[in-house]
Amino acid sequence: MRKALSIIGLLFAAMIAQVAHANPTYVYTYTLSSPGYDLTWTTDPIAAVTGQTQIFAANLASYSVTGSNWAGYALYSAIIDEPNCSGLNSCQVTQFTSSSCLTEPGCFESDIFSTNDGLTLAEYSTPGTYTSNAPIEVLDYTCCGASFVSGTTSLTVSAVSPTPEPASIALFGTGLFGIGFIIRKRLFAFGQEHSPTA
Repeated sequence: MRKALSIIGLLFAAMIAQVAHANPTYVYTYTLSSPGYDLTWTTDPIAAVTGQTQIFAANLASYSVTGSNWAGYALYSAIIDEPNCSGLNSCQVTQFTSSSCLTEPGCFESDIFSTNDGLTLAEYSTPGTYTSNAPIEVLDYTCCGASFVSGTTSLTVSAVSPTPEPASIALFGTGLFGIGFIIRKRLFAFGQEHSPTA
């Protein structure tokens, strides 16, 4: 019995160790607040951003575009850690497209970003909310070129606790089943040995 309990403990410890050493993941939520340009988007849990990362709209966990100036446009992609925004630090870029452009692969017609979010690479894996009041640049390739608006941008970095992989859970379950079978077999044998004889 003690041996069986020891095996259960070892299996459980191995599963916990695997979870503890799993690569951490993060959820990124970006919000841009500016009259006529309001938007927000959230990623699914992903590995820590270590460079420019583009996530297409269909692969975002959620997004909302409420700015009236985006009427007729659809969110195309979100880019985290775009380098050299307006020649300054990296930033988060939101790209938009319209129905006339959707049939062309890689086609987008407008994007918007803070000219200086000021995030360091380490902050993309440090939970917190990072806010910028730097000028916001709007690039419209259909008509108007570049323009600047005032507003606020923020990026919230949230750490997500790793969960056990299905293989680990299956291994643990198999171990418990095997131990249960051994205990049942021994109890049956014990009952046979100690049953009253006629």
